[in-house]
Amino acid sequence: MNNRSVLLDGSLLDAVLAPDSPRHAGACALYSDLIDNYVAGRDLLFALSTVLDRMPKTTRHGALAPITTLHVSGQHRAAAREVSGLEYPEDALTVVMLRRERIKTIATASDTWDGWDVEVLKAAISSRTEPPPDPAPPAE
Repeated sequence: MNNRSVLLDGSLLDAVLAPDSPRHAGACALYSDLIDNYVAGRDLLFALSTVLDRMPKTTRHGALAPITTLHVSGQHRAAAREVSGLEYPEDALTVVMLRRERIKTIATASDTWDGWDVEVLKAAISSRTEPPPDPAPPAE
């Protein structure tokens, strides 16, 4: 059986750890599904060292423990400077590491990867707006 390799990008992990994010609930649901697939042996989970290094150690060694670290080196940063079409340097590093590790699936809370040739697993946005009030009954 071939396992699917999934890169969890910074936007997803940031949303998982940010209860006030409009993508928090969707990110947590997606992460839960990925963990279920990991436990069942269907998915291998990866994240960049640059992303995991900014996570709290207790979280990194707790809830994020199933994620394998992809170590970013100077040569990866140099290659990322050659990547065009992305707004953030971290996204360019992500492209470099996706290619280097031959990962074809990315889990994200961002729209960045929609136009790229990868399978995109995207966290849903929660609607926090209140439903419109019922119209007032007609005056008698």
